[in-house]
Amino acid sequence: MHSLVVEDDVVQRALLRRFLKPYGPVDETADARGALLAARQAADADRWYDLVMLDIHLPQGDGRDVLAAWRRRERDLELPPERCSRIIICTADPAEELVNSTFHARCDVFLRKPVLRFDLIRHLRQMGLIA
Repeated sequence: MHSLVVEDDVVQRALLRRFLKPYGPVDETADARGALLAARQAADADRWYDLVMLDIHLPQGDGRDVLAAWRRRERDLELPPERCSRIIICTADPAEELVNSTFHARCDVFLRKPVLRFDLIRHLRQMGLIA
């Protein structure tokens, strides 16, 4: 499983990396611009991410905008559903409209921070990313 962690908080990013590392390579970026660059590079290399862990509140942009752009890129590339990234939104923001807006933009899972390893692994299994 090839993962991308988009998280500006150093501690959260390290925690997610530690949770995901046993399952494959983990790339990281701390801002929205880096996430969009990673998407472009992955598309150019024909090596799309299996999983994207995406924070909502990011420097240089909003995670919801990244999510929408990511899904547009998948559509433009005409990726079949099984090749599209599974996107997990992570946030500590309690606003209920965030949940609705991210699901409307086609996130797969919404997790509140701090992300617990147990919850993450359970969702990865449910999405068929790990056994």
